[in-house]
Amino acid sequence: MSVSTFFSWLAIIRTKLIPSLSSSSHLGMLILGSVGSGGELGVSGTKLTSPCLNSVSIADECINAFNDFRMSGGSKTDKTKFIIFKIADNKKEVVIDESSKDEDYEVFRSKLEAAKDSKGNPAPRYAVYDVEYELGGGEGKRSKIIFISWVPSDAPTLWSMIYASTRENLKNALNIHNSIHADDKSDIEWKTVLAEASGGKAGK
Repeated sequence: MSVSTFFSWLAIIRTKLIPSLSSSSHLGMLILGSVGSGGELGVSGTKLTSPCLNSVSIADECINAFNDFRMSGGSKTDKTKFIIFKIADNKKEVVIDESSKDEDYEVFRSKLEAAKDSKGNPAPRYAVYDVEYELGGGEGKRSKIIFISWVPSDAPTLWSMIYASTRENLKNALNIHNSIHADDKSDIEWKTVLAEASGGKAGK
């Protein structure tokens, strides 16, 4: 398990599990043991078992669609603007949720916020977005693909942990370096995404 994944899990446990444990029982201290191949976390003698935490694969369709997306960057008429990925309901693989040519960023942002799981709960998603921007000083127009990990704060804890443990695997498979982790719609405002994609150089 990578360091970033460990701290993502720790943040989820701190914000979601500890408050509920302290308010609904006298279990007291949260004890984190080792995470084995079965993805088990110990909580004061209570074991949360989730074999799927370490076994989510990435469907070939994701890699193929992303490669097409990357290659369409120079096209003016047939250009994909974003792809949204999700972990399938069986918790076994990352699949495509939606791809679109819609250039309205707010449409994309609203789709992430509206994502639901099979039970109607707020759901995490991954996404790639083609950010276009102008550089100042006459340097012209640029384009950068950014990876977004969307894990809303009110998503079910198990889903949040599965997405946290799978995020780096998907990023590495797509070979994307610019990324944003968001748990609130305000975290993916256009100015934030633009600054990340351009390294703060857009419009300067």
